[in-house]
Amino acid sequence: YGNHAEERAMSQSGSHSVRGEPDYLRTLRGVIGPDLLLAPAAAALIWNGRGEALVTENGASRRTGIPEGAIRPDESPRAALVRVAKEETGLEVTPLTIAGIVGGAAGFRPFDASGGKVEYTLIIFHCRIVSASAGIGMGGFQWLSPRELCELHPGYPPELFRASGGAAVFQWDESWLETLLAQEE
Repeated sequence: YGNHAEERAMSQSGSHSVRGEPDYLRTLRGVIGPDLLLAPAAAALIWNGRGEALVTENGASRRTGIPEGAIRPDESPRAALVRVAKEETGLEVTPLTIAGIVGGAAGFRPFDASGGKVEYTLIIFHCRIVSASAGIGMGGFQWLSPRELCELHPGYPPELFRASGGAAVFQWDESWLETLLAQEE
């Protein structure tokens, strides 16, 4: 699945994971054990002038993907995005629009470093570079076309990777509404 991984190899799950595990999630995991946690996360589609997006390599897992990370308590999605982009790329970015919101059990329930499951809801932003510091141009970075991004992240809706932006993408299946209405009867 477009896979990033925690410190622990998660290739057996074939699922998506944001990089790094914030301290508060580790603390919460200590209280509830391996039960499912729901966690918000932010991701950056950082575009260049050729319509390509920046991807990075997670050193621990050797997996490549768009920069992303969990949103911390008292941190807005925008602030999390700016922090994550700086931590993972050395770039200062400005979010322009929300590219999409994805999540749910299908591919978004990896095992965290402690062996419990986490389900991420990922807010993905189209971004522009404000300034660069150390990091960009060093190993572990590459620019990918929208087609290559779809190949890297096959579980994401393909329209998410439009460099031109457009309406925000979110996952929807009409059967969800039918199921919900049937449960209320």
